[in-house]
Amino acid sequence: MWWRALARTSPAEAAIHVVRRCAAGRQAGCRSHDAAAFYGPSRSFSSSTGRCAVCHPRPAASCTTLLMARRTQSSLQRLLEDPSDPYLSALQQFDLPRIAAIVEEGPAQTAVPAAFLQRLGLRADADAAAATRAQRAVPTPLVKRSASSSAEAVLQSLYAAGLERQHETEAVAAEELQSAQAAYDALPEEEKAALRLERVVSHLFDGVCAISAAIRIQAEDGSASPEERDAVFRVCERVMKAYEEGVITAERWAADFAAEMEELEVVWRHLGDPRPLPLKK
Repeated sequence: MWWRALARTSPAEAAIHVVRRCAAGRQAGCRSHDAAAFYGPSRSFSSSTGRCAVCHPRPAASCTTLLMARRTQSSLQRLLEDPSDPYLSALQQFDLPRIAAIVEEGPAQTAVPAAFLQRLGLRADADAAAATRAQRAVPTPLVKRSASSSAEAVLQSLYAAGLERQHETEAVAAEELQSAQAAYDALPEEEKAALRLERVVSHLFDGVCAISAAIRIQAEDGSASPEERDAVFRVCERVMKAYEEGVITAERWAADFAAEMEELEVVWRHLGDPRPLPLKK
């Protein structure tokens, strides 16, 4: 069955699989697909009503259909492929307190905002560059000794060619980053401020989407702890504070945050926490 196969995948891959199946189930309607195959041994499915407790936390007349998180729907796979994403490790482990901490810490401060680099078609990945430098600093035993066979000589030659290619790639990346820095420095202060603000807003939105994806899986398993519920509450508080302070504009809220926060509220009600989430009224 599909849930046994998930045991052989990473937690994040399992999250993608579950969310995709949830989407398929919602498109068909909770009654019109095979509940046993869809939910597996989940405690969130009610055999008496044929309804998913997460999708339908209240009676049909008053329930709000649970929509897929925007990031989960369109960008979770990209997150998994981006080692520089600050939420990646926490989401892989479903570490909700860590996700909340990252939201509260704010975005990483870089000389050139990522949005500006993306505008230029560039990507700064300081972690990968540091790992490359560390790898070069400690040569492998293979290149320390003389080749004892033709096969080892070929391996050494390939290693040297790869190292040279790394040098060239890093040199090009450094030159591009220097050029991007010069272009960013030449921007008007108003545009720089807008880019810095966008970095903060994007960080908050990514945090909402990450914690929404994580708590949805925990809710499906019926295992959300008080600490995890507190983490969701903290993220909502931080996002609402940013909205009230004008960091998140009304237009941006309506375009991105509103649907995500409404969905989070549906999951929150399923968790049974008596506290109302701090949401825009």
